[in-house]
Amino acid sequence: MSDVVATIDVHGRIVVPKRIRESLGVGAGDQILLRSTESRVVMTSINARRDGAIAELRREIDRLAPGRSLSEELIRERRAEADRE
Repeated sequence: MSDVVATIDVHGRIVVPKRIRESLGVGAGDQILLRSTESRVVMTSINARRDGAIAELRREIDRLAPGRSLSEELIRERRAEADRE
């Protein structure tokens, strides 16, 4: 983590320095999540948040169903249903 000083302009805008934008993987037009907690604001890339949630979900699936491919099971079930029709 690195600290950077930024200035709020008269319109309430802050320019996020290039080094921070690159570390978050964000650019012009991308959405970010701003969360205020007491006297600080935490900025998170929406993409990073989504990727983290997906990774957490995958870890939970691996924990609950180790060695199983749920997508392959679903495909097998769908094919069996189609064969019965």
